[in-house]
Amino acid sequence: MINLKYKKEYDLDQFFGISGIRNVLWYDSHFYILANMRNGKLGTYLIKIHELNVMKDAEQAQKEHMFILNLQNKLSIDDVDMYVLKDKNRRQLVVSHKTQYINIYSIIVIDLLNEEVVFRHDSFNLWETKIMSFLNDATLDYVSLSERGMGVVGLSTQFLTKRVKDNTGDMHQVHSLASCEYLKLNHRNHILF
Repeated sequence: MINLKYKKEYDLDQFFGISGIRNVLWYDSHFYILANMRNGKLGTYLIKIHELNVMKDAEQAQKEHMFILNLQNKLSIDDVDMYVLKDKNRRQLVVSHKTQYINIYSIIVIDLLNEEVVFRHDSFNLWETKIMSFLNDATLDYVSLSERGMGVVGLSTQFLTKRVKDNTGDMHQVHSLASCEYLKLNHRNHILF
């Protein structure tokens, strides 16, 4: 990471032990960095660093950073996308990636207020198949595009179901992940789809 104001370069591996960086997002004075390695071990690692700590003092940033995801799983990830979902009074980080060997595409929704995983949606996707996703801010749908076609995951809490028409004119019902909220025994639990 390079601080252009103070003309300093910070080695994230040296300070935080992360490498294999797949995506970086800045939101609300924080950097969210998704890496595939921590201390030389493969996994999914999402670190949150305040911008002022990085700007002034990397040693201070090293003390005050936080790993939101710290999943050591010996698997490579790729095709990573990160977006912030802003809906009324909720702010959530949506992270998606494909995973090698187990051939899944994961969408992870993290509440930015308490920094906990709210939902996780896994679907089949070959490692060899390129995939990309984006958040439709108007409908709060997370749309994935690949050679296999398009996938839509509803993230709205206002509309728990909606009807969509496919290319042949057939109607389908899409249920939001929030429509399964009642399955949680505790609000701190997350649901894996």
